[in-house]
Amino acid sequence: MKRLEKKRIVSCPGMDVLVMGELHFMEEISDDNSARSEFLMKLECAFQNKAYVYLVQSLMEGGDALHLQNSAPGRVLSIPIIRWLVCNCLLGLESLHNSHQILHRDIKEENLLIDKFGYARLADFGMADKLKNGISYAHGGTLPYMSPESRDKGDLQAQRSTHDFFAVGVMMYRMCCNHYPFDMHEHNFNTVLALHLNERANEKDVKTTLVRQEEIDYEREMLPEHYKLDMEFLLKKAKGDEAFGDLVQKLTVLKQDCRLGAKGGVTTIMKHKFFDGVDWEAIKSKKAVSPCVPKPNDMATICRGDLDVFEQ
Repeated sequence: MKRLEKKRIVSCPGMDVLVMGELHFMEEISDDNSARSEFLMKLECAFQNKAYVYLVQSLMEGGDALHLQNSAPGRVLSIPIIRWLVCNCLLGLESLHNSHQILHRDIKEENLLIDKFGYARLADFGMADKLKNGISYAHGGTLPYMSPESRDKGDLQAQRSTHDFFAVGVMMYRMCCNHYPFDMHEHNFNTVLALHLNERANEKDVKTTLVRQEEIDYEREMLPEHYKLDMEFLLKKAKGDEAFGDLVQKLTVLKQDCRLGAKGGVTTIMKHKFFDGVDWEAIKSKKAVSPCVPKPNDMATICRGDLDVFEQ
């Protein structure tokens, strides 16, 4: 259950639009019709009292993919588990992009929720936007996962489905390596952004100060050289799985028109060699066995501490 404080909704500019947008998208996704997907979170009901608005969604006993990752040895997931989660994510995006013409715009581990059978669903449509002729001009998201074209508010660069694909690539990298791909492996991602995008920042400040996301001027793109993957490091962490490295590299290409999925959408990504041997129909029909079924004594349903995050 997601709890939203009315006072905060009213006081924060644009928050009411985001909340109503999420409610609208979840209602559309939850409609009982042929476009309904088992890989997208459903809205069971919504209600309110004087102080709060409540969105009740399907119970996901396994928590989110970040909880799963943090519980794993070294806080990294095995390649088979990453493959499984990405398969579920792509099936969710297939429905979201093709059936609903919606761009999620906030793909990350925290928004991939796992049920008691180990299947995952995409959640949190607060940043989503309706695609018009396959294009969105909305801005926002979670900074480390944002594509290059989504950063430049001044030029209003068009975002397509490849914006979500870029985030999938970042998520795969983080699941495997336990940090983001474009932080140069030296500083916190936000401080690196401050160093390169905020002219007032200097090297000394960046090394000693954790810069809050809202304090960073990220209206301009990161420079192209900051989007270079350390493939040697990635392949080492992926235990030499070249197909995994190739997919991450192709999903995080700087120019969105050259990104995997730019032509053919999700279907093109599903045909990548990393998914060789995957029985997509078995996953769609929930006949495949998940490699990450949560243990009954380790259910990670959202706790009070997580609810506090929704109010911030």
